[in-house]
Amino acid sequence: VVHTYEYNGYLRCFDSLQHYFDYSFELLDIKVRRQLFRPDWPIYTVTHDTPPAKYGSGADVTHSFIANGSLVEGRVHNSILSRGVHVDSGASVENSIIFTNSVIGRNKKIRYTIVDKDAKVTRVEEICGRENEISYILQGDEV
Repeated sequence: VVHTYEYNGYLRCFDSLQHYFDYSFELLDIKVRRQLFRPDWPIYTVTHDTPPAKYGSGADVTHSFIANGSLVEGRVHNSILSRGVHVDSGASVENSIIFTNSVIGRNKKIRYTIVDKDAKVTRVEEICGRENEISYILQGDEV
């Protein structure tokens, strides 16, 4: 016996790094978020006792998710920052995903990039992928 269930809601198949990148940004759209995070269908996850995100006096954040424990002193636009990320003063993060405990150093520029956890961008001035050709920094790398 085969049983089926018709599902008409939000659904994505993450089968490449590019798809992960593209589909993650769909969640910045409130209409998409409402389809995924419905009151009648709760999602349970592990919580971490971290302080709220902190924004320095020079912080400029627009259209982004900023997780608890992050420190933003630079500019973040259309990006997703995980827990404990530090965006130093003068740094610019655009259209990027920065994972847990990563650092974007002073005056560094990141665009269309995924920075994996515990990575540090402190040596190179700029990492710029393109919309359909993202850059990727490995976990724990220092560039």
